[in-house]
Amino acid sequence: MQGKRPATIDGYSRALRRITHHLDKSPDTLTTEDIKRYFAQLIKNHLWNTVRIDRNGLQFFFKHGLQRDWE
Repeated sequence: MQGKRPATIDGYSRALRRITHHLDKSPDTLTTEDIKRYFAQLIKNHLWNTVRIDRNGLQFFFKHGLQRDWE
């Protein structure tokens, strides 16, 4: 995890679990539209800190786990 702190790793893992549960899809099958829809809902119901952590976690997963561009 590139020297990330345990709390960061935990937050990123929670982000993946949260979006997987919310959309009932595997994170490696997410589309840009899925992510936009997820964040539109997340912004309504969560604090900005949660939104930020989820965004960073998903971006990390896409760039380093899937080796896909983050749009």
